[in-house]
Amino acid sequence: SKSGSGDNIVLVTTGPSPPRGFDKTNFSQVIDLGDSLGWVSGSQLILPSCPGDQSVVIDSLTDLLIFFRHSEVTNFVRKFRQRVGKQSKLVAVIHQSCLSETALDDVRKFFNTVLVISDLSGKKVAEKICSINNLKPGGKLVCSKEILKFDSDWNIKTSPFEETTVKKTIE
Repeated sequence: SKSGSGDNIVLVTTGPSPPRGFDKTNFSQVIDLGDSLGWVSGSQLILPSCPGDQSVVIDSLTDLLIFFRHSEVTNFVRKFRQRVGKQSKLVAVIHQSCLSETALDDVRKFFNTVLVISDLSGKKVAEKICSINNLKPGGKLVCSKEILKFDSDWNIKTSPFEETTVKKTIE
């Protein structure tokens, strides 16, 4: 969200405060779905219609899939993909461990690029592996892996992933 211009970027937030790094002032609009069950307001929220020609950042698609009907969330994502121009993007965070594989597959098919961040066996918490699957416009799927290293200020440095490094660690 630090791209410099939040003129056409909508933040859909699902909690009382957005996660670290999500500054609400960097977005043109904030849609707060934190009280989706209506415990504070007294009435259950309805998932809003897809924003117009804007990019959307969803801080937790997992929460939406838990608190709204699965079909509502997949329709929201599908309609977004149908309505917006090529310049608009949909960015969402999903916690895999909270959802079934079927639910994940239903939502993943609407995204051109999927990054899966997981622990790197035998390494420190500050090192993760990032698997990237990118579906190109012609239909070609490009897959890659990188090592993410976080310093004490949570800045990220990347390095190429090498299978031999992992095999040596496991042995």
